[in-house]
Amino acid sequence: MPKMLVVIFIFLITNLGHTIENNLSNGFKSSVTKSSDNIIIQDKFKIALEYMQNGEYINCIKLLNELADKNDRDAQYLLGLAYSEGLNEYIKKDNQKAMKWLLLAAQDDKRSMGREGSSQNNAAFALGNLFLEIEVGDKIIYDPNEAAKWFKFAANRGHKGSQYNLGHLYYEGFKGVLGKEGIQQNRSESVKWWKMSAAQGCVDSQFMIGEAYFIIEAVDGIVQDYNEAVKWFDIAAQNGDMDAQMHLGYMYYHGIGVEKNLLMAHQLFSLSATQGNKAAITYKDLSENELMKLRGNIPELSNENELKDFNEENETLELS
Repeated sequence: MPKMLVVIFIFLITNLGHTIENNLSNGFKSSVTKSSDNIIIQDKFKIALEYMQNGEYINCIKLLNELADKNDRDAQYLLGLAYSEGLNEYIKKDNQKAMKWLLLAAQDDKRSMGREGSSQNNAAFALGNLFLEIEVGDKIIYDPNEAAKWFKFAANRGHKGSQYNLGHLYYEGFKGVLGKEGIQQNRSESVKWWKMSAAQGCVDSQFMIGEAYFIIEAVDGIVQDYNEAVKWFDIAAQNGDMDAQMHLGYMYYHGIGVEKNLLMAHQLFSLSATQGNKAAITYKDLSENELMKLRGNIPELSNENELKDFNEENETLELS
């Protein structure tokens, strides 16, 4: 099963295991109800998830289709996700069918947002991604304006992934299609959405805020501010982001926005290099050589001219 679907199904299976009282207090249908003759009847959606967990995909898909046809938002979302990702030999990837079910799941109507209050926003998020990832033959047109529409729909309802993606659209700017004006680059708007997402723990947003303040040119009201860059890189670095660790290490290495600190730089480069950042691997070796020089323990294979030449040749070294 595709990784994305595994994560979604495990999340739903876990969270739908709440007690009847919790479900009812949240306004959701009880996962277990009693008929007049006291026979316990499980919610078909929960049964579908259990089928999925047990690898009984045919039974799962059959129940999801049955529920989706009855306007069950959660079932519509999961079917849309399944068609957008593909599900082994049971569901062939089909973006048209994915679009159909996701549009129904994301529809703004009187239904609840989903059993855990997330399927509507998740469907809108998936729709936004779908409009940006259309493949040849899908008979669905690539449309960044539609993507932005659905990201904003979910972002305004607090969906951190949509807030991050919407920020990315504004940060890069995208040309429109079919006569639409597209998404005009607006980096102050990007930072606005990223800060909302970052407040919810989105590490990618934390890093990108730092990146926005680190840039050389002021764009759309975002003025270069190394103090803010250090602040946000530090937050993302502490949350394990290898690019933030690399960038923050770079600032300590060169003394940009902070006092130069080779030891701190080396520690950050090491953390980033461990996760596979190629630039960090190079800078880890550089900072290690310089620290050894300061301690009077210069390796025979390193010399000042070689380090100087490397720095001159790599002044604009890619940081990520």
